[in-house]
Amino acid sequence: MIIAAFVVSVIALFVGLYASHVARQVEESGFKAEEQFKADLVTLLSALRSIIVKGALTSSSTPLSVEKEIDTIRTFQASTSGLALATWAARQGSIGDSEDRMAGRWRTLSLDLGRLSGATGDDVEQGAASNPKLPNWATAVELSLENLTEDSVRAISRNIRNLPGTFAALRESREDDFLLKTWFDIYQAKEESDSPEVQRRRLEHLRERGIDDPDVDAWFALLSDNADDFKAAVDRGANTAADLNDVLARYEGDAREEDANSTPGEDPSSGQ
Repeated sequence: MIIAAFVVSVIALFVGLYASHVARQVEESGFKAEEQFKADLVTLLSALRSIIVKGALTSSSTPLSVEKEIDTIRTFQASTSGLALATWAARQGSIGDSEDRMAGRWRTLSLDLGRLSGATGDDVEQGAASNPKLPNWATAVELSLENLTEDSVRAISRNIRNLPGTFAALRESREDDFLLKTWFDIYQAKEESDSPEVQRRRLEHLRERGIDDPDVDAWFALLSDNADDFKAAVDRGANTAADLNDVLARYEGDAREEDANSTPGEDPSSGQ
């Protein structure tokens, strides 16, 4: 009896260890990420289909709200599943030619989801009665997603559990997705024009023109790494919470004149 109990205990122990091992393998294999993505995708598709159906019923005398559906789409877009799908869509869109309808749908998927997410309060309450484009955007997204295969879902899921791969996919998507590429190009151009050195030259130009503003002096000292001048500007009444762009905006014409009269990389104070 004791031996039998011992054998049962040993078997139970091995069964427990094996179950733990299998569970760990399942977790590490990305099974959880894949199942989560599938669940999120089904939820998204349900919201899209609901918008489409309500759009087909625009003749109804009662406005058909799509508030719940739009909230679902917004939640998906802000999730890891939404990010993984967006990077996948950008990649698929980039490898198709201009006449490939499916590639075209992938290229505009993020744009269509963004349009749906950006629905106004009136659009949400009135649905297609207020904005007939809502079901059109939803239809375009559904037609894209229906072409996903099991292998595609598995590949997209890998982006969720593979952080380094996600970063690489983000970089690629900025080049592959025309909407993102345009946005990042504009942002980086603005970032370059608003670099600390460019801003410092604008402030210096204002000071040379005789602008007497402690906020200008404080920011110039800060960007010049001059603690004594910064303290002096504060003593004169500089607002330490003032935003640099707001300070420059006070003298927009003067600050921009410096840019127009300078060549890239040239210090306007040099007189060259």
